[in-house]
Amino acid sequence: ASLFYILTGLWLFYCLLMRLTASRIAATLVPGALFFGTYLFIYSINGNTLSHAYSFTLITAFFLSLHVFFSDPGNKSVHLLICLIVFTLLVTVRPLTGLVLLAIPAFVPVDWRFQPREQWKFSLTSLLLLVLFVLIVWYEFRIIYIQTGTLLPYTYEGERFHFNDPWFIEALFGYRLGLFVYAPLL
Repeated sequence: ASLFYILTGLWLFYCLLMRLTASRIAATLVPGALFFGTYLFIYSINGNTLSHAYSFTLITAFFLSLHVFFSDPGNKSVHLLICLIVFTLLVTVRPLTGLVLLAIPAFVPVDWRFQPREQWKFSLTSLLLLVLFVLIVWYEFRIIYIQTGTLLPYTYEGERFHFNDPWFIEALFGYRLGLFVYAPLL
């Protein structure tokens, strides 16, 4: 399943690059380099039970839907709700990836202005997407509450940074998952 999600994420990444650049060669080569030059290959083959493959696909889908929201003059309400649904699924898979919201300013065009009201038409599709968004959020909070007894659990109990004993060199070049050893593209 993780290989399917990785391939879907690479295809979405290709689509995003095709929308951002005019170079078909770059849009074809960069996803392949990303797959073989980072941890994506390891996560799709060996670490298929981890959530990283699914997070990659959902982050890419979020970026693509965000780009469509800001660049296409069509129905803004549908595009916004699709962004919200993808973001909700992303946070459902791994809550820490909600930090992807910090990347939104990178997708806002320089000349973008809040669009006129006629582009924000709410249709039956918009209503169904809004209901789906609410159901996903409700379901996620319900599962979290059933499992932990609280709506906002602290899942990194006992974990902390050890500033007096840094492993900086081992984290970058160590043979046990060193960043530049296993992800040379970075």
